[in-house]
Amino acid sequence: MRASCQSFDDGTLGAEWPVLDALRKRGLTATFFMNSRHLQSQDAVKYPRRYAGFEVASHGASHKGFAGMPEGQVRDEIETDQKILGDAFGQVIDGFAYPYGNVPKEAADLVKLENQLRALGLIYARWTGGAKDYAPPADFMRWKPNCGFLAPVEEFLAAPAEETVCVRMSFTHSIGFARGQISFDAWEKILDRLAAETAIWNVSMRDYARYVMALRALEKTEAGLRNNAAIAVWVRVKGRAIAVPANSTLAWSAL
Repeated sequence: MRASCQSFDDGTLGAEWPVLDALRKRGLTATFFMNSRHLQSQDAVKYPRRYAGFEVASHGASHKGFAGMPEGQVRDEIETDQKILGDAFGQVIDGFAYPYGNVPKEAADLVKLENQLRALGLIYARWTGGAKDYAPPADFMRWKPNCGFLAPVEEFLAAPAEETVCVRMSFTHSIGFARGQISFDAWEKILDRLAAETAIWNVSMRDYARYVMALRALEKTEAGLRNNAAIAVWVRVKGRAIAVPANSTLAWSAL
């Protein structure tokens, strides 16, 4: 009932190597947002094996603000990342983080942009503003971090987690470690705590979003609960956790 997602922006390879090693050493994962055309991510794209087992997602090909960006340029920024990053890392690039947290201020403009991002195959977009609690975002196209990067794990464990799969989501820039702006030792202590806590699911942003969306899409039919997703999800019935297999119906009698 609890998940932890960590993400890093810009793909600065030299700064990310120790980050990748620290995560892999503890069996943890994270999401790395990159720019396929920008210099800051160029080295990372040349060493895709370093990111094996981690999610790579779009940060806009040129790391430009998206507020007011023409539709054609939006398409180019995303499709270029999907092509170059997808080919390099062997992944479907369906996640996105707004460069500079730059989103349209007008509601109508934001909705128009989000519809275009969905049409381009994106399933979530990460903002920079802070969410107020650990609940999953109502709309994954408006996914906001909900804790500081070095926030104590105990606060998250103390939050209610009975009605939904709550999430601890944070982001930073790996270069912050190299510049001494973030304590690497303090972060490793957070990692040790996360790795030791069996009640927390350490997961990429993509896999968390897919899971919660599949859970929300469960259908109540005459035969039982229908799961049309390609992944299994779990429901709680009278204190028991029961799996609803992918692309199948769980009979009411089994609940």
